[in-house]
Amino acid sequence: MPDIRDTLGIADVKLASEKALSKRGYDQEPSTVAEYSEGIGSLEVEPKDEKGVNWFAAVASQPKIIGEYFAEVLPGARRILSPVGSVETTENLGDAWEGSKYHGLWDYFRNMKTTKLGRDDFVKISKIQGEENLIPYIENYINQRVLTGDTFVDALSQELPDFNIQTMDDIARLGKNNKEFQNYAMDLHKRMSESYMTEEDYYQDDDNYYIKNFKEIPGVNAAWTRFGDLQLPNLGIFKFDAEGKGSMLAPAASSYEGIWGLEQLQDAGLWGMDETTPDIKYQGPGMFDQDNPATQAATQILGIPTSIATGNIKNILHTPRAIAQGAKLFSKPTRGFRGTPAEVSPGFGIPGQSRVPGIAEQATRETLGAPLTMGKMALQNKALVGGVAAPIGIASLWPE
Repeated sequence: MPDIRDTLGIADVKLASEKALSKRGYDQEPSTVAEYSEGIGSLEVEPKDEKGVNWFAAVASQPKIIGEYFAEVLPGARRILSPVGSVETTENLGDAWEGSKYHGLWDYFRNMKTTKLGRDDFVKISKIQGEENLIPYIENYINQRVLTGDTFVDALSQELPDFNIQTMDDIARLGKNNKEFQNYAMDLHKRMSESYMTEEDYYQDDDNYYIKNFKEIPGVNAAWTRFGDLQLPNLGIFKFDAEGKGSMLAPAASSYEGIWGLEQLQDAGLWGMDETTPDIKYQGPGMFDQDNPATQAATQILGIPTSIATGNIKNILHTPRAIAQGAKLFSKPTRGFRGTPAEVSPGFGIPGQSRVPGIAEQATRETLGAPLTMGKMALQNKALVGGVAAPIGIASLWPE
């Protein structure tokens, strides 16, 4: 079997040692491009979360999450039990009547079973919308899942660690006169496109986004309904006119849109789910370690039995979504109970280590500072992300 350095025309590159390969998790070093392409390297849509569950924070968050579950009876009943659309959440009676096709027990679950990630044509979505959360949601979604040049370089360098690939220019140079390298890079791009959004899924101009396909994520997905409308979990279902203007036809079952008082608290980031992301993320004082998805999942799962036992049967519906995140529960703990002391830099360019507070201290800090912190987070989430990253076009590296 030929050496991969000869195959790709770079025989002077030193292959990694057996010890180095072991650290990378490879049992043996592949010797051809074909063997490199057999699944080595991570193609996850999101980077692996290095934070484990902060169980202290998950337990401390239980009063808040149980209160959230009970309050969600209101928007849940409006969407799931009412057979007619919500006038208070739509711009006119016509949209409310049209939204009835997504309301009611039968239509609600039928819609969940009939949505599709892709469609045949692109849908124009104007960057200026009446619904303040719509564009931040779309921009957050794309930016978390777009296949950028940096993402592709990282994946290719992991699969071919001995080629010193650091930039897209390196990829272009290595494949310039080597068709096999080109084919391998393009094959990797194709495989990653199954999980990441590319130019085949969306594009944009100065005024609009044009979206065709979404990608599979755990839980309920952003997707197209059987009527061609856009379903955005935690926010609602929208239709778009020829100018790309969106109109809400039905709010999400967790959205307090149109429920006076609770709507304002949700918009301020003090109550309810974050409406600018498809992630299951409750917000507000009393929710600790919010930026850690593992703790979020643990908090939600712990709250389900208690809320059901105290009469909130609706929370059976939370179980599948929370369990979909269950894998996050088995990673290492976020921080120790006592924390870790600061470490002074020993010099020689080696950085020091800041002090990390323990989980009890951190929970106390979050409790005291929660109202101010949540207000700042809400303002940031309402602001536009400022555009989305452009996906790479791998074929343009080597024009015919």
